[in-house]
Amino acid sequence: MVSALFVVSSGSSHGDDGMPTIPESMQPKPEAGSAVGEDTLDLLTGWVAGTGKKTRKQILDTARKLWDFEVSIEEGTSGRLPQVVASRVAGGKSVDLVRIPPTSETQGLASQGVFMEVTDLWNQYGLTEVIPETLQGLYMSDGKYYGFPTVIEDHSMLFYNIEVLEEAGAELPPYESYDEFFSVLEKVRENTDATPITLGFKEPNAARWMFGKFIVGALGPEGYARIASGNASQEDWEEVLSTVKELLSYANKDVSTLKSGFGPQQRTATGDSAFANGGTWFVPIFNEAGERGEVWNYAPMPGPSRNTLYAMVSSYWIGASSAHPNNSKAVAYTSLLPEVQERVALVKQAAPARTDVMVPEDEATAGTLYQVRQLEEAEAVVPTYDLLTPSGLGTEIEDILMRFISNRNVEKTAEELIRLQNNNPDKFESDYSF
Repeated sequence: MVSALFVVSSGSSHGDDGMPTIPESMQPKPEAGSAVGEDTLDLLTGWVAGTGKKTRKQILDTARKLWDFEVSIEEGTSGRLPQVVASRVAGGKSVDLVRIPPTSETQGLASQGVFMEVTDLWNQYGLTEVIPETLQGLYMSDGKYYGFPTVIEDHSMLFYNIEVLEEAGAELPPYESYDEFFSVLEKVRENTDATPITLGFKEPNAARWMFGKFIVGALGPEGYARIASGNASQEDWEEVLSTVKELLSYANKDVSTLKSGFGPQQRTATGDSAFANGGTWFVPIFNEAGERGEVWNYAPMPGPSRNTLYAMVSSYWIGASSAHPNNSKAVAYTSLLPEVQERVALVKQAAPARTDVMVPEDEATAGTLYQVRQLEEAEAVVPTYDLLTPSGLGTEIEDILMRFISNRNVEKTAEELIRLQNNNPDKFESDYSF
């Protein structure tokens, strides 16, 4: 089991000025270079809207109060930031701090010396003891650490409309297997006018992101690790694709043109669909779109993934070329303060990255409690598939998966994916195990 702690916070551990009390083990120790508090700090960031923007504000507001420095923010698309960082460094420009998920690209940038090695800070703050072990490798290159996690978000949630399932005479989730899930989808199709499940693959990386859930669900974490490490067999992919093919037979006709980030959730909230999937950040969409009140709920995806947290991890990376390294360290450090972790988890409706953080149950939403309990119960924490796709192969994998969504040819698609894997062994640099 993944080590985690969930308790009700008792009493305040803030100082008289309302600022967090800094544990002795996390006292900042500025090194040579610009002193914390001088000049400004340039932050390149993804997660530019909604709860992502709110959590960034929580961290930066606390850092500003602790050290009194200004932050210049440049927003961008998370998937493109690694290329932006690489081009800046190649052009001789400094990079202070970057807020993006860990990927094979960030590991590549770390190995090239683009990001600052922070192994000393991981050791100083005892992070190896409180960050789930299955996530630590995402921040490592050649055995050294280069980034910091902030919050862990479960991306394998199955949202459902209670009224539609009751009308269909179907059992509510969770479901032990895909066979059980498919029998429920069949009941929805036979007994209601609603679409059994609504999916959307319009965005460039949506195919990788969503297929990862089905990889974990069909093969479990061990099979997921084989695919992520470039050791998959054709039978592995055929099992995954067969599961997705059956699921697609119950899906909406416009899967290729519907946005994954809004359409499926809106349709499910209003009763046009029985199911959609996604992460807890979709909860506000359900709240806003529900025309008949909160008649929806969520549960883990079926199959082996029920024991696996399929997660996205908000993260900070310090540029090795930072003109303000201590200011950069101050922000990353602030994001790891237990009390900041607690507040960010509440805002983000996610689990804090530190498993020793106390989350106040009386303040937490159902989404936050769900995330924390999922982390407590998970036998493995698995990063989303788009995070593990080898650098340079993402577009090709997306193209293959998008063609499958249209042609539904299991054998041909499995052959294409295995051919791509076997022709690029040098790009599968990590040997994952979950």
